[in-house]
Amino acid sequence: MRHQAKLRAVLVAAAVAISLAPTAAAAQAISDEAKQHFRAGVAFLEDPDGAKVEDAYREFRRAYDMSKSPKVLGNLGICAMKLERDGEAIEALASYLRDVDDISEAERNQVTRDLHTLRTSAVQLGLSFSGAPPPAEISIIDVRVAIRGEKVTNTYKTAGDALAISVRPGHHIITARVPGVPEVHWEFDAAGGRKEAHTFQFKPDEVKKVDVLPSPLFVKNPTHPAKSSIAPWVVVGAGGALVAAGTVTGIVALSKTNAIAAECPNNMCPGGFELNAARSGARKWVTATDVLLISGSAVAAGGFVWWLLSRNKTEQSAPPPAMVGCGPQGCMATVNVKF
Repeated sequence: MRHQAKLRAVLVAAAVAISLAPTAAAAQAISDEAKQHFRAGVAFLEDPDGAKVEDAYREFRRAYDMSKSPKVLGNLGICAMKLERDGEAIEALASYLRDVDDISEAERNQVTRDLHTLRTSAVQLGLSFSGAPPPAEISIIDVRVAIRGEKVTNTYKTAGDALAISVRPGHHIITARVPGVPEVHWEFDAAGGRKEAHTFQFKPDEVKKVDVLPSPLFVKNPTHPAKSSIAPWVVVGAGGALVAAGTVTGIVALSKTNAIAAECPNNMCPGGFELNAARSGARKWVTATDVLLISGSAVAAGGFVWWLLSRNKTEQSAPPPAMVGCGPQGCMATVNVKF
C-alpha cells in the first residue's frame, strides 16, 4: 500500500501544482463545511506517504455538492481523471474552464490539454437495463483489466433504466447488480474514441421459491446415494478382490508344493532336480497368498465397520429440512431444530 500511494503521488504531481494553489484560495468563497471537505481533499493529495486520490476525490465531491462552486471542479476533475472516471472528469474540467475566470494562463493551457486528451481517447458507453424489479438501485462495477499493473475498478449507481459513462480504452468487464436478482456481465474490448451500447437483461425468474432445501452435510438423496454410503462398500469390494487374488495364488502355491512332493517322495529327489529352487519358488507363492488373504480380510472388515458407523451417524444427525424462499428482496430461510 505504501508503494502504491507513492506511485499515485507521482501521477498527480502536475495536477497538484496547477490546481491546488488557485483553488485553495478560491475555497474561501464557499461555506465553512464545504471548505473543510475541500481542505481534507488537499490534505489527502499532499499525504507524506503518497497522494490518496480516492479519498481526495470523495472530499472534493462533497465540497462541490455542498457549495456548487465551480472552483472546486479543477481538483475534482483531476482526481476523476486519475481514477479513470473519464466521463466525470470531462464534465468537471469543461465546467471549470467555462465558469471560472481567474485561472492562470499556464493552468488553463494544462487543463485544456487534459480535456482534449480525455475527449479524444474516452470510450462512451450507453448502458440500458431490462428486467430489474422496480424500484431498484442498480450498481455498475466496471473493471478495466490492464496489460500491465493492477486492475482498475470503478462503481456507478443508478435508479433509472439507462446510464451513460465514459471509460478508458482497454479490456473491460462490467457487472450489473440488483438486490435479489442474479447479476449479469458484459466483457468487451473498448477502442479509444468509440461509442458502445449494451443492454443488461436481468432475469428475476431464475430466483424461485424452494420448498425444501436439504442440508448439504447430512441429507440422503434417494436418487443419488450419499458418498458416505457408497465409499465403505467400495472399500469392502477392494478387500474382497484382494482375498480373491489370494485364493488364486494359494491354488498356485498348493500345486507347486504337490509337484515337489510328487518328484521327491520322502525328500529323495531324482538326479538333476533342483529341490532348493523349487522350494524357494513355492515359498514365494505361499508368502504372496498370506499377504493377500490377510490384507484383503482386514480391508473388507474395515470397510464394513465404516459403513456401520456412517449409517448410524447419518440416521442420528440428519436435521429436519430447511424452508427457503427467495424473491427480489433476497432470500429467507427457516429451520426447525429439535434438541
